[in-house]
Amino acid sequence: MRPLGGDAVEGSSFGDPVFGAQTAFRAIMRAMALPGRVERLETDVSPPKGMGPASAAVLLTLCDLDTAVWFSDADSDAARFLRFFTDAPLVEAPGDADFGFVHPRGIFPALSRFKRGDDQYPDRSATLIVEVAGFEGGSPLSLTGPGIEDATVISPLGLPEDFWGQWSENHALYPCGVDLLFTCDVSVMGLPRSVRAALGEHEVA
Repeated sequence: MRPLGGDAVEGSSFGDPVFGAQTAFRAIMRAMALPGRVERLETDVSPPKGMGPASAAVLLTLCDLDTAVWFSDADSDAARFLRFFTDAPLVEAPGDADFGFVHPRGIFPALSRFKRGDDQYPDRSATLIVEVAGFEGGSPLSLTGPGIEDATVISPLGLPEDFWGQWSENHALYPCGVDLLFTCDVSVMGLPRSVRAALGEHEVA
């Protein structure tokens, strides 16, 4: 942990970097293995303005100097926080990013603008960390796919109106396509590209 002080950034990283990152990583993996399920992150990260503790913990865990990151607001305390603690390079174009971070009041580019991999290397795609206003209160969607028994209903709040239509197009690209991690406060929810989202019985168009 590098302490706040002088001209350093706002916020602080894990008190115990190894234990903190390992704990967060296990929660992230559970969230991706069980899509639609909210996983609480036990973290002591102190985030900067414009970023919740779950988003900060996820980014600190997944990003390093070899992962390019796109921010919805590159000139922000949150972007400086990540750069300071991980040395991850920040990129201007979503298509150059391995990870993207979107907060509720930030720009949300079309999912198609991020790396989606290709037939030979579908793993060369981006993962987006999307901070939502809440895990409930938005349009209810039924998720089906790997890791889900029958179906599960989610209703994250604060997404663009056309988001689920974009997600349907993203899912159709499987095994290519982006993966998502929704965050809110100290919790995270996984949405891998393999998951189908439907309104009622019909896939969102």
